[in-house]
Amino acid sequence: ERNVIGTGLWPKLARFNHSCLPNCCFLVIRHLCFVSVLKPIAVGEELTICYLPSVYHSYVDRTLRLRNFYIDHCDCSLCDYDQT
Repeated sequence: ERNVIGTGLWPKLARFNHSCLPNCCFLVIRHLCFVSVLKPIAVGEELTICYLPSVYHSYVDRTLRLRNFYIDHCDCSLCDYDQT
């Protein structure tokens, strides 16, 4: 179940892939979307955002919630760590 306050279309933001440990975050204010860097990013490193509304501690919980976004498997470092 998702609480949707509003909807919008930001084509450039749609290019960001998901990571449970993202290096960017975004904030929507009215009709504008702002992206901010959360940590230093190496040259060539992919820019990622978290598709989930908040941090979920359990790998199972994150995996189940990501299915709402048609993601069956997350390859981020947190999920790789939690699977081992």
